[in-house]
Amino acid sequence: MTLQLTGTNFRLLSVNGTPVPGTPALPTTYTLPTPSTPVTFVVEKINNSIPSTITYNATDGMGCTGDPAMVMASRSKGTPESVGFSLLGTETQITVTNNGVTNTRLVLGGREYHLVADGTAPGGWVGNTYYVPLSGSITLPFPAEAAGTSSGSVTDLGTPGTDNIIAIY
Repeated sequence: MTLQLTGTNFRLLSVNGTPVPGTPALPTTYTLPTPSTPVTFVVEKINNSIPSTITYNATDGMGCTGDPAMVMASRSKGTPESVGFSLLGTETQITVTNNGVTNTRLVLGGREYHLVADGTAPGGWVGNTYYVPLSGSITLPFPAEAAGTSSGSVTDLGTPGTDNIIAIY
């Protein structure tokens, strides 16, 4: 099984609790000695004063590529940057792990959505907005209008120094 990490301004520290020799900067590919589910990896931001991105993908020994699409939206300063990702078109859920982001723009197949953490109780889609917790995780349904889409992007529109992780599966 291989773990392929792409992105900028991160380095890989460990996979499944095992330190990675040389702590390589992304992009990097790591081959696991034995198949593993789930795969847990730890990365460290290299320079906190500049933006960073990360995505990952796992491929098993038979060449099957793993799902979900996983994207980190992060904002260190200045103008927000969008991080693009690919989808299979069969996704039904989105998991958001939020670490202080008050507003995230999620674009799915050209449709724009907002994940908002303003103290409103988390709950279903209201138009193109879903209210999420400011800290913690929530799983929400994939927007019906975006069903079948093959691409998207995520942008942290919140205060610099915050980040969230979006998993779509």
